[in-house]
Amino acid sequence: MKMSDKLRLNRYSNIEAVIEAVENKGRTLRKKKNIERVLYSDFIGRKEYLEIAFNLLKKSSTGNGQILLVEGITGIGKTRLLKEIEYRLFLEGKDIQYIRISDKEKQGFDWLMRLLERIG
Repeated sequence: MKMSDKLRLNRYSNIEAVIEAVENKGRTLRKKKNIERVLYSDFIGRKEYLEIAFNLLKKSSTGNGQILLVEGITGIGKTRLLKEIEYRLFLEGKDIQYIRISDKEKQGFDWLMRLLERIG
C-alpha cells in the first residue's frame, strides 16, 4: 500500500498527492517526474561535511554501514545540511532516514530504537 510502504520514496510525499490520488481514483495517472522537495536556498559552504557523509555512504555500500550523527547548537545549519544530503541522495534514487533527538533523549537508547523502526 502506497501510504505505508517501507521505502519512503514509494510513499505519498505530501497531502496534496494523497488528495490527488483520491480525486483521480479509477483514472490513469500520469507519473510526475518532479523531485520530492525543492530546496529554495543555495547550499553554501560545508563541502567537507558533504564529503564525509558521501564517504560514509560509499563505505556502507561495501558492507561497512555506519551512522552519521549531526549535532550542534540551534541555528548552525544541521537541518539544512541533512536536507541537502537527502536531496542529493533522492536525485540518485536512494533513501535516507534521520531522526531528531532532544537533550533528554540522549540519555537512553530510545532514539536508536526509533531509528531502527524507521529503517525497518
